[in-house]
Amino acid sequence: MRCFYYRKVLPNATLHVTREQLSAGALIEFVHYFEITNFGPSHWPYLDAELKLAKRTSLSSGIQRCKGIATGLNCSFNIRAHVSFPVKLPLTFDLKRHGDKLEENGVYEATTLLILNQYKMNASLTTRLVLMTAPPLWPPVVGAVAGLLLLAAILYALYKCGFFKRKRPRNVPEAEPLNQGHTSRRSPVGSLRNSVVDVNQPSDPQLQKQSN
Repeated sequence: MRCFYYRKVLPNATLHVTREQLSAGALIEFVHYFEITNFGPSHWPYLDAELKLAKRTSLSSGIQRCKGIATGLNCSFNIRAHVSFPVKLPLTFDLKRHGDKLEENGVYEATTLLILNQYKMNASLTTRLVLMTAPPLWPPVVGAVAGLLLLAAILYALYKCGFFKRKRPRNVPEAEPLNQGHTSRRSPVGSLRNSVVDVNQPSDPQLQKQSN
């Protein structure tokens, strides 16, 4: 009796690669996931399958019941009836080795192919690596120029309104200088000392003789 099978594949995905990752030669990691379901009624003790890896990608870990070669894997799965068997491929794309291919076209498509040899059926999954474009320089330049023009307009408006002019109150007498105030205060003291000296020491020389 014939066994029926079903292949479940995750949808294709797009990964964005930054310029910083490209210059640093980073490893881009992604996963291709397939699921094979045996609807029965009999088991699949030896289901031959072939996994063709995407060019310039490599597996970060091994896959059970699969033997690897440079471009793919030869697998033999044992799937019981009414059981789903997941096939998970952790892949990496080395920007240090293959970043020039991504930089040249801006987009790199990594496609993995699962082939069931006994039933001549296959399923594929593609991940698109998209290199992000460098940000343009004109937005910050335009923003800086616009800010300077706005600041100049505000300063000009304040100048026209007299904001920077110093206003002095009218009909207010000017204060005397500090030096003039000090001399006026010291003059009475000096006259007082002179008067005391004149009283104690008479200026008439005759009076000085009589006193002697």
